[in-house]
Amino acid sequence: MSVEKICHVEEEQSSGDVDQKIDLINTLSYDALAKIFMQLPIHERIVMDQVCSKWKEASKLAWYDIKKYKCTSTSSTGLAYDKRLLIQSDVEKILLHCGIYLKELSLSRIRKSSILPIIGDHCKNLTRLEFGLSEYHMNTNNINYFVQVFRQLDKLKVVRIQVYATYDNRVKKFSIEIIDSLSEGIDEIHIFFPKVLENTLPFFFNLKKFKNLHSLTLSRCVIDDMIAEISEKQSLVYLNLEKSKTITGDLIFMFNRLVNLEHIKITSYLVSPTNSPGLLCTCISNTCKNLKHLEISTGFYNSIDVSIINWANLKNLVFLNIFWKITDEVAIKIVNYCKNLVHLCISRYSDTTETALKKLTKLENLETFKLEFLQLNSRVIIAISNNCEKLKHLSILGCTVAKSIDDGETRSSASALDDLSKLQYLEHLELTGIKDLQDSTIIAIANKCKNLKYLGIGDCQDITETALMALTSMENLKKLEIRRNPNVTNNFIVKLKGLKLLNCKSCEKLTDAGLIQFIKNCPDLEDLIIDVTNITKDFENARNKLNKNRIFDIRVKI
Repeated sequence: MSVEKICHVEEEQSSGDVDQKIDLINTLSYDALAKIFMQLPIHERIVMDQVCSKWKEASKLAWYDIKKYKCTSTSSTGLAYDKRLLIQSDVEKILLHCGIYLKELSLSRIRKSSILPIIGDHCKNLTRLEFGLSEYHMNTNNINYFVQVFRQLDKLKVVRIQVYATYDNRVKKFSIEIIDSLSEGIDEIHIFFPKVLENTLPFFFNLKKFKNLHSLTLSRCVIDDMIAEISEKQSLVYLNLEKSKTITGDLIFMFNRLVNLEHIKITSYLVSPTNSPGLLCTCISNTCKNLKHLEISTGFYNSIDVSIINWANLKNLVFLNIFWKITDEVAIKIVNYCKNLVHLCISRYSDTTETALKKLTKLENLETFKLEFLQLNSRVIIAISNNCEKLKHLSILGCTVAKSIDDGETRSSASALDDLSKLQYLEHLELTGIKDLQDSTIIAIANKCKNLKYLGIGDCQDITETALMALTSMENLKKLEIRRNPNVTNNFIVKLKGLKLLNCKSCEKLTDAGLIQFIKNCPDLEDLIIDVTNITKDFENARNKLNKNRIFDIRVKI
């Protein structure tokens, strides 16, 4: 239902005499009017109070159904909710109406501090708050605003902060002040620092008062001073230290104490002689008996020997990112003990064998399988195609696929890749950098993998326009990666419809005429990755004109 339909109800009600119309809408009670208003999207609901005094009163009753509100940043002009552009004053008005009912609030970037008192005064029942911070907020007055708000939100359980600011000392002081002002009953704290500050920001705040804390994220900061604090929080079940760094901290000591962890994500910056990857994995497997998600990337070029891992404690694993040395014995252990595994990623630094990889395809519940920058052969591809029937996400990015010989019969890599079309539940398929990829594989995938939403075939220069044309019939395809293919032409891209992302960088035959028609055909397009030579004045004029009628601007990357 829209505003126009409501406002013209009385025009549709006639007694037969043109001059006598029954104003039925205003014979309704306040509660009935409110029920009607609640059928409207939020961006229309907020203007109902401007129609007349009765509607103004009724509109106050039309907000109790809003329990979650998420506003994302789209451009410098404002925020977007439900794909509708709003300025901050609209958001403030919405919060004045529905704040008392809200349980969850997400604001990608708080642009003006005027919204903070509204959150504090009118959103007192919030249990989850997500927001972004920029340089604008890094002053004493705004720190006080935030501190006051958090002290009022005593029901808050989850806070997620994305920091966009770049001033080390201000960011550190501001973040610590905010965390210290949180209520003792907080369950989850997630802080993400910007890439520009990665591994340069020593960070510390006191965790002792958060007695119920079970989830913690500290991304892109130096955590040496936090290790002792984290070690004491045995209530933790979720720990994400992605892209953070320790110089002298002892992670073995920390993980030996965190017996209830179910989700662990750490990166190479945390690995050191003190925290050797092998010892770290052994420690985690011995201590964390309820582990479901294990993601550790070492950044080392040598794979890790995990012969002393306690496999019995990994029986609940659902997600595993492997950087290990995968022998046949290790593969058998994974298959036998990790029967619930849904997501398996094998790092480029893993030392693997053909037989080990084939054994891993026996994991019956596997939905995501990533084999990136590895040496494969036709037999491995055939095993994946035949055994991994439930796969939704497959990546063999940058892998070399060699031919194989069985009983004197040679099976080429190209024909083996054709078998991937058997995986009919696939939604994401990454084949970028596969040198032997041929038209037959792409045509088979286009014909049989009807659920595919993402396809990556960049750097596959043997794919001709014949195979590319087959992709234009894929109704669910939303993201396509075809960079560095000399056979991509205007004739192909003008037939693509419904895409949200296209990477056609270094496709030299494309002209602005083809690109302009393409963006016209794809009203939901968000990202277009092209060469700077494709960005002509005509293209920019066309893009700017189209952006005026779109909720989200088309982002062009070069």
